[in-house]
Amino acid sequence: MIRDALERYGAAFGSGMGEGETCGAVTGSLMVLGLRYGHSGAVGNDCDVIKDVSEKFKEKFVAFCGSLKCEELLGVNVKYPEGLESARKSGVFQLKCPVFIKEAIAIIDSIQNEN
Repeated sequence: MIRDALERYGAAFGSGMGEGETCGAVTGSLMVLGLRYGHSGAVGNDCDVIKDVSEKFKEKFVAFCGSLKCEELLGVNVKYPEGLESARKSGVFQLKCPVFIKEAIAIIDSIQNEN
């Protein structure tokens, strides 16, 4: 039940929120890091922690994957119907996205082990 809810929360993140922008694996990972290290209410020193872990995540993701942007990661602009159709036909989502998701999870794990 919780997994189903979490998958639905992140459903709109795919394909860079349908715009070819920030990869959904990155967006979802930043949400996870926010749950663990984020702040609520008054802004204080907690801001530094989430900023630091977010930057660390993004640096590691780019080092492994090459970019934060879906369009650059997939090599196709999925914002437009013809690009999305091309991506679907080529199987790029099935080939590349699982790699990005697995790496994002590994990075989150490494950050949590460091902190």
